[in-house]
Amino acid sequence: MFKFLLFTLLNFTFLLSISQEEYNLSIEIGDNQSINIYSVSMSDTLKLIVDTNSALYLDPNNQNYIYNKHIDVKTHLYITKNDILKIVINKKNKILFEGENSSFTYFLNEYYQNYHNFFTFESDIFKIKESDQFEISLYKFIDNELNKMYINFKTFSDFNEDSKSYFKKIIYYEYLNALTNFQLISNGIDFFSEKINNYDQINNIKTSVLDFENLTKNINDTSFYHLDAFKSYAVNSLILYTLNNYNYKIASLDDFNMYSKYFFSYLNDNLLSKKMIYLSVYHFVKFFSNFLNKSLSLDLELFLKSGGISKDKITFINELFKDVENETIVEEEKDSELLSFNFYMENLHGEVSRLDDYIGKVIYLDLWASWCGPCRQQFPHSKELKKKFTKRELKKLQFIYISIDTNNSKWKKAIEELEIEGEHFISPSNRDKSAGEFFQAASIPRYIIIDKKGKIIDQNAKRPSDDKIFYDLKDLIK
Repeated sequence: MFKFLLFTLLNFTFLLSISQEEYNLSIEIGDNQSINIYSVSMSDTLKLIVDTNSALYLDPNNQNYIYNKHIDVKTHLYITKNDILKIVINKKNKILFEGENSSFTYFLNEYYQNYHNFFTFESDIFKIKESDQFEISLYKFIDNELNKMYINFKTFSDFNEDSKSYFKKIIYYEYLNALTNFQLISNGIDFFSEKINNYDQINNIKTSVLDFENLTKNINDTSFYHLDAFKSYAVNSLILYTLNNYNYKIASLDDFNMYSKYFFSYLNDNLLSKKMIYLSVYHFVKFFSNFLNKSLSLDLELFLKSGGISKDKITFINELFKDVENETIVEEEKDSELLSFNFYMENLHGEVSRLDDYIGKVIYLDLWASWCGPCRQQFPHSKELKKKFTKRELKKLQFIYISIDTNNSKWKKAIEELEIEGEHFISPSNRDKSAGEFFQAASIPRYIIIDKKGKIIDQNAKRPSDDKIFYDLKDLIK
């Protein structure tokens, strides 16, 4: 029955980077307004605060959305590589869309606001006890109510084939995720209360809803790695599959920890993608952190290191262990403990550098990236700001620019294009001990003032375009 429903379902009818020439999102915003833009990949979330008209390039493979803090609204964005979506924030803080994908973006938000919750634990459908009845109820909802909303949407005729295909895939993974969530609950794993209800059920796992050949194919569908439903479905399926193939009885928490080692070993032997390994481990530990013991964290460390997972991600996973206190998986180098600013950065020549070398001067630090439109808009103001200081004052003041780019070529190209004068360094956001992580910069551009003694005076200082920043810096260099 599952394969029949799956076939029918598929035939259902319905890194950021930026350059001055290339963008796929434009934002028109009024004075005293701001929105937060989020771009979520499989393992990372990037946040930008936009308070002026901007043009950005968002990665179409990420989950992209905006948050309007004035009215507490999250708005999903349908972003493609070659089409420009325009966002207009009117005087009432209402979000309007224009451009090629505007009609489908309106529809996407209608779906998430009014229909998405049917597939989640909040839905009454999860009160159903029988597997066949659960599948039938899912299918009826998709084929009737959801399909009707889809084809009768007022601008349905404006949807292109790519957007239609995208929505079909969303529903496909919503469907699979709901099925695997139901299967886990039916087999004694209760995500509501974070507990294992029945060890006998775990030892007699039922996997009737799973098509493992299809799972292998879906895991390689990298264009949907950002989608919450996809991530949950993939990890759920791997848990069910490994429980089904585990040859030892699970009758206690110690037994479950032995199974966990088997789960990690399976990932290492069968998954080629580092991203999928990290995702699977992260969600497994997040789901079962109440059951996992301290010794397992050490085994997990070795496993992740051997798989090439970065130190910062290992540390992040380790923090999910609720019974592990003051446990540090990643050891810091002894000499680095002496640094005031213990983060990685390198100069334009590729040489490792230290911000500590500039202690003795007042530092105005600019955290930026080549793809960040608001960052780029501040550089002309930065040039004008420097001109306001005398030569004597500039000897006591250091303008430092640290990019969080992950691509050195794009970083250097942006410096050349924008003619940015000052001390330049790069601290990639995907590297362990990055500057962005050190300064807890949830968004960029971020400006930081450090006094002559190396003390951070303002971790969220005024931008160069704000006239008051001149006086803030001048007071410190007297």
